[in-house]
Amino acid sequence: MNRSDKKESILSVAVIGLAGRFPQAKNLTEFWQNLKRRKDCITFFSDEELLRAGTNQAELHNKNYIKAKGIISGIENFDADFFGYLPKEAELLDPQIRLIHECAYEAWRTPAIIPDAIMVRLEFMSVQKIIIFG
Repeated sequence: MNRSDKKESILSVAVIGLAGRFPQAKNLTEFWQNLKRRKDCITFFSDEELLRAGTNQAELHNKNYIKAKGIISGIENFDADFFGYLPKEAELLDPQIRLIHECAYEAWRTPAIIPDAIMVRLEFMSVQKIIIFG
């Protein structure tokens, strides 16, 4: 181990945070509560609702067509400016990408444990590398 390796290992900090959005759960706490209650969070649709949404009549009569889906609320509330996107770019951005931006930020801001000693060190360190797994 050379001197720069030692310096990097001393300055390296792993901040572990979790975040997620699920049907009928805007965060992990609500998701866990739904699991404990065995709550069915899938939304089922009537033929009329599906026709209004653009589903064609032939699909509705297909025995393999499932008239249900898990809906994640709040996708339309993406703060484009906060994440550095122009409004038109955000409009064209895949909703899943918008969601991963929001969840990654939430995981970064709300880690499970940040001891005071680490927080003090983080205030004086300049962040050189951030890796997000999603």
